[in-house]
Amino acid sequence: GLPAGERAQWQAYYDRSQQHLRADKAALAVELKESGLKEATAAPYPGPGAPRVPGGVGTDWYKSPEGKAYVDSIVSYQIPSGGWSKALGFDQGPRKPGMHWSNKTDSWYYMGTFDNGATTGQLITLARAYQILKDPKYSAAFIKGLDYIFDAQYPNGGWPQVYPLGGWYHDEVTFNDDAMTHVVELLGDVANGKPDYDFVDLARRAKARTAADAGMRCILKTQVVENGQLT
Repeated sequence: GLPAGERAQWQAYYDRSQQHLRADKAALAVELKESGLKEATAAPYPGPGAPRVPGGVGTDWYKSPEGKAYVDSIVSYQIPSGGWSKALGFDQGPRKPGMHWSNKTDSWYYMGTFDNGATTGQLITLARAYQILKDPKYSAAFIKGLDYIFDAQYPNGGWPQVYPLGGWYHDEVTFNDDAMTHVVELLGDVANGKPDYDFVDLARRAKARTAADAGMRCILKTQVVENGQLT
């Protein structure tokens, strides 16, 4: 039902999503084979004493053995397509080969998601860790995650709750749990060259500005109108 001029954009988006999904599944299949496992194990939930990041810890924590181990664990749980799942036990050590990137093994929902601060929260943490520790693996993981955000943006400017697309309500442009808010705010900070993101190259900063602006236009277009008036 799309106008002819828009069909190619959406088809290309869908094809790219499917390509990422196939690659993610293939990567797990290789790990299972090499580990001699028949099926993937579930990732752990956070422990009751898990640190609150981003925002809940200071510079000294990042420099501590505990903090570095936590950030290294974040890197290990980055899915091949670049995002993160939610509710992951980063405090319980790095991901093991053959372990799902999610705490669920019955589907691929939430493998990569913006729900509950996932992906954006990890990226904020990685950028901060890079500025403090100057370990290039943190900046590399951030750039990979930023490119994931670019890939996940719909042609209409919004972001689905889950990417690669998983079907059902997960494909909808999502305001719930501040998913869109967190993405647009992060992109704005990158585009504006805020100190934590000054390692991002100028081409990606410009791309972040374009993506953030498109996201804002999507937000404006979706505002409810009643009796001809914006609510």
